[in-house]
Amino acid sequence: MKVVVSVTLLRSEEKQIVEHLKKNSIEVDIMTEKNNDSLTNLKEYDLAIIRNLSQKTCLQRAKLFESLGVKCINSLDVINIATDKLIQSNVFSSYNLPIPNYEVVFTETNYMDLFNRFNDTFIIKPINASWGRGIVRINNTEEFNLWKETVSSLDLKKQNFPYLAQEYINKENYDVRILVIGKKIEGIFKRVSMENWKTNTHLGAEVVPIKVTKEIKNIVDKILVCTNDSILGIDLLFDIVKQRYVICEINNNPEFAKSSKIYGVDIGEKISKYIIKELKND
Repeated sequence: MKVVVSVTLLRSEEKQIVEHLKKNSIEVDIMTEKNNDSLTNLKEYDLAIIRNLSQKTCLQRAKLFESLGVKCINSLDVINIATDKLIQSNVFSSYNLPIPNYEVVFTETNYMDLFNRFNDTFIIKPINASWGRGIVRINNTEEFNLWKETVSSLDLKKQNFPYLAQEYINKENYDVRILVIGKKIEGIFKRVSMENWKTNTHLGAEVVPIKVTKEIKNIVDKILVCTNDSILGIDLLFDIVKQRYVICEINNNPEFAKSSKIYGVDIGEKISKYIIKELKND
């Protein structure tokens, strides 16, 4: 069996996956954004693992391989949902999953359009951003106008519109990150921040292991109805007002090199076993 791993660069996560696959006698090629031309017969692969950093490239690679009849992990449909926050919100809403109320921000959208929708503080985020980049909290019309002037000055052709606006969830000082491989939760922890309303680890949030609750398991199961078997990072927020978890977002290429110690399991090995199972199922 032969697998190709599509990457921007070979990070620790991908190295671990490749190492475990080779230990199980799986032939592995690496496809970077620089050696495209050297891989001439793409149809020869039994499976493609899409791990590029660029969301656009992930979509392009998945589209390419699936058009050739090569199965992808994650699939093009899943990558499309996971990398586009507006599509994600629409899909989850259609399945009645617990998500923040949301609205689309067009170039002509004004503050009162959104305030009338949320009646309180809201956040605005780019549809395709990750790692908390570009997310702002809006409390009043002055902050909204400043945000709009800033993004418009950096995007003269308005190519980054539309944006996604969501109600601001009055949450605890943490979010929950869940790592799902196939249909199974393989890791879960809280990212706690006492100083920043954003709880990304690269912004200084502290990681604390927790246990899976019935409520969390139920939400994950419902997400997997939309995405089928996938490798996902799922982020949840705990709504203090409604006393329930809501979905913040799902991520297509969850990092795990640093968090394997926190999970207490070898995530690279878990992913390789899942890939081998998928190869045998085809």
